[in-house]
Amino acid sequence: MKHCLRTNPSVYVMQYKTELGGESGAVSVPSPFPELRLKSVAFEDLSVFLASARRADFCLSEKIVHIWKIRNEGLRFPAGQLALLSEDEKGRASLLTNTLLKSRFLTFRVFLRCMLSMYIGSGPQEVCFSYNDYGKPELGSKNIFFNLSHSGDLAVAAFSGCNELGVDIERVKPVPEAVEIARNLFSRIETRWIGAVNGMERWKRFLRCWVIREACVKAIGTGLSMPLNSFEVCLPEMTGINQPESFYGRPFVVSLGTAHRLSVREFIPDDSCLGALAVLHKHPDFSLLH
Repeated sequence: MKHCLRTNPSVYVMQYKTELGGESGAVSVPSPFPELRLKSVAFEDLSVFLASARRADFCLSEKIVHIWKIRNEGLRFPAGQLALLSEDEKGRASLLTNTLLKSRFLTFRVFLRCMLSMYIGSGPQEVCFSYNDYGKPELGSKNIFFNLSHSGDLAVAAFSGCNELGVDIERVKPVPEAVEIARNLFSRIETRWIGAVNGMERWKRFLRCWVIREACVKAIGTGLSMPLNSFEVCLPEMTGINQPESFYGRPFVVSLGTAHRLSVREFIPDDSCLGALAVLHKHPDFSLLH
């Protein structure tokens, strides 16, 4: 099945192809990747985006995942955009006392609505969310799966036509207690890998494990109600010798018990941020491609 709706030349998708394999744990998959592109659209360009959309950029086949990103660096939120949001969304925004956080929340919700409207062929204000038992938003009978993550002024949204997915991004920042947190929440191999380096490199390793875990629990729809220490993230380079970052960006598989098997792909949304996409695939030959 394909979803083919409108799009805009100023917004791009992250594209890649990967063949999945392996049984349990994290398994490196040696398939080649085509070029990977991830570009931004400014919030003030959304109206232009909707008006100049091209149908081809919003086509989702069974083996395609799109990732879009947007940035909001300002404090103001256009009042006219409030009409696109539900009363529930406006109510959640009213609970935020920080002006910057409120502006970003509203911006990213409008962004998500606009993107979904392009995939399903409705107006942004007509997008109607339902929520699972853990609060993950869904579109009910609509055959499209999506997830949103934001960190600071940056947000990314991932979309699939047939597979549940989760995406997470985090700004690279100091995490002085990285090893201590890892001991409580991560596996032994992850903790050793994080503790083997110092400074910024340690913090980056910790955050890589963190965003992968977040993406995985978001993909299965439980969020952090599923303990992060209940499964292992074994990145391919953790078992390599003198290959600290040589496997970065390759797809691998993470198993959450016997019920869930996910394909995971790390990506870099910008120079100061790390990201991970997890897809709950239904078939062992599932792939992602443009």
